[in-house]
Amino acid sequence: LVYYMAKESNESYRHILKYTGIFGGVQGLSIVLGLVRTKLVALILGPSGMGLASLFNTTVGFVSQATNLGISFSAVRHISALYDGGQKEELEHFVKVIRGWCLLTALIGMLVCVAIGPLLSQTTFAWGNHSLHFMLLSPAVGMLAITGGETAILKGMRSLGSLAVIQVLTVVAALVISVPIYYVFGESGIVPVIVLMALATMLLTVRQSFRL
Repeated sequence: LVYYMAKESNESYRHILKYTGIFGGVQGLSIVLGLVRTKLVALILGPSGMGLASLFNTTVGFVSQATNLGISFSAVRHISALYDGGQKEELEHFVKVIRGWCLLTALIGMLVCVAIGPLLSQTTFAWGNHSLHFMLLSPAVGMLAITGGETAILKGMRSLGSLAVIQVLTVVAALVISVPIYYVFGESGIVPVIVLMALATMLLTVRQSFRL
């Protein structure tokens, strides 16, 4: 018994070290690509454009967190327990439930973003009317909800390799999407870039999750 416990413990340590190394390398690559993207975007948009993009991103994140019911966090533990217990049918059913709730919260988040667009404009900006911008950003809120649910599924099923792949591809997609659009459209491209990046992240995550 002691031998098997020691063997299992050693395997757990190797598993932890392996994925710590993988995520360390992924984080390093992501940071480098992120710095390149930030530098290029800053040169194109300037301080005012970077500030505007930050305000939009922060507000979208706030609305998403306020309407997603915490599914991206709360679902991980239960999925992990079912996965470890080998309860395949219960796991498949719970995944369907999670996806159903994520679609519902995505719809709610989009409707809330549209409904409170004028309020967000008044509280976030001291100049101009940006209500239309927040309404156009509502799809990003919905896609963030779906991405959160699919990410929870991947985390619960210990698909760390898939999460690492998604992280790298997301950073690459952000670089490929944002720089050309900002170069052509300037600050007018901020809202499309946020929506397209949310779409790219969602598609990458859904692809890995549904394959699993």
